[in-house]
Amino acid sequence: MAHSEKNAAPWPSKAWGMKLAQSAAEAGLVVMEAESGAQRPIALSMSPMVVSEVTLQKCLKLSHHLMSAGLKMAYALQNSSPLERIWKALSPLERSLMRPRPMPVLATTRVDCWPSATRLWALELNATIPAMQAYSDIAAAQTIAAHAQRLHLHPDTLAKLQEENGSNARALWEGLLAAYACYRPQQQPQRMGILCRRNDAQLTELLHLQRAFSSFGLETDLLHPEQLEAKEGFWAKGKFYDLVYRHLFVHRLEEKREGHALLQYLLGKANGESPLCSVVLNPPVAPVELKATFALLSESVDNEALALLAQLSPEEREAIALQVPWTRLFDEKTLVEPVQQNPERYVLKKNGSYGGKAVFIGADRFEKDFAERCQQLFGKPLSWEELCQHAFESQEDGGYVVQQAIENSPQMHWLCTPAEVFSCPLYVDFSLYTSVGIQPLPHWGGVCRGSNSRVVNIQGGGGLVPLLREEVAKHLQLEKGACPFEERALPPHGL
Repeated sequence: MAHSEKNAAPWPSKAWGMKLAQSAAEAGLVVMEAESGAQRPIALSMSPMVVSEVTLQKCLKLSHHLMSAGLKMAYALQNSSPLERIWKALSPLERSLMRPRPMPVLATTRVDCWPSATRLWALELNATIPAMQAYSDIAAAQTIAAHAQRLHLHPDTLAKLQEENGSNARALWEGLLAAYACYRPQQQPQRMGILCRRNDAQLTELLHLQRAFSSFGLETDLLHPEQLEAKEGFWAKGKFYDLVYRHLFVHRLEEKREGHALLQYLLGKANGESPLCSVVLNPPVAPVELKATFALLSESVDNEALALLAQLSPEEREAIALQVPWTRLFDEKTLVEPVQQNPERYVLKKNGSYGGKAVFIGADRFEKDFAERCQQLFGKPLSWEELCQHAFESQEDGGYVVQQAIENSPQMHWLCTPAEVFSCPLYVDFSLYTSVGIQPLPHWGGVCRGSNSRVVNIQGGGGLVPLLREEVAKHLQLEKGACPFEERALPPHGL
């Protein structure tokens, strides 16, 4: 039950915020710097995103249908005319590992969304590294614990609130076991390996998952490509891993030649009927994540033939119509002039790029980040008009897509780190996890990232915004939280 305003506990101090951030960092809310290997704490917002259970379940359902549609579209394109554009963005190894039907089971995926005043808009699909399951758990669990301590709640009450808020790491566990059963009916995995690069930026998150999965009763180790042994199935350190959770991009292996030949062989043999083959989740399905696939999902709203080609269900078509903004392949000359003349209305995205490195928002064309992104990609600054012309002419990685810009105003947040507490305006996204090919679905939730840029990437700054279910927030006197697309946004609490 929520406390009245009269009996409300004092709002936390800056010292309280730094203590919260220190606890979160110690639990694993940090990123690893690529060059030095040093750990950098991820800033944590002291103003959680509060969402009702009804709204959360509605968003999860839509995102599930959307991800299922994306997988169907990617497989339908294997025998259609847009295939060449899709393939140009894939590495040779990614192409070779794209199997024909039946479509694979996806244990974990993430739909990255942008909240507006009226709805939650999907902007991208992730099926290779739909990360931050553990990060989101840490942010929420530590926030709940800190407020429970502030309110002098009983430890049993704290444990109940954390359980009610859910766990994406637990849902990932459920998804991995359910997907494994699809390939190995009537069997249980004996050992799991989390396959990642040795210098993975999210190493502490993977260690959190390793500990969690081991505590659930399955021996789990981190595996690096250079540790794999030349045997059938995934062997490392003299042990066989019959279940492998893949947390790396295939194209990164080709770039750095990290165990390329052996991994190509092992990934090619994975998920076969032989007990000597390991089950790899998720199997390589790079075309699902390409911007061109997303653009064709959008086009299927107006193109009946495309919807029929992908065999989209009525529920999937409805989810696309409700959640996907207008997005098109930027290969029609008739699109160039309207996009050039109306920069506030459009976003350009390179088809095969990840992490926001080749996302150009017309409304931000005079911002420093826009110029820096151009400099990094093209070696010089470009005007919006020049960028549009380049995007239209480019064939690299399958060219570009153009997308309708979605309004999302920044909100003031108090961010805390172990060293400081400071206020800043943040654009906050809302991403939903789901699985494909599994019934019943795991008990997924979401994750919210905050950034001072409209191109949100946790490694580029900003921070994580804890996601709390409404009933949990009420117990913590946080029922006045903000969920923008429910039109319940209020100013954050002051210090």
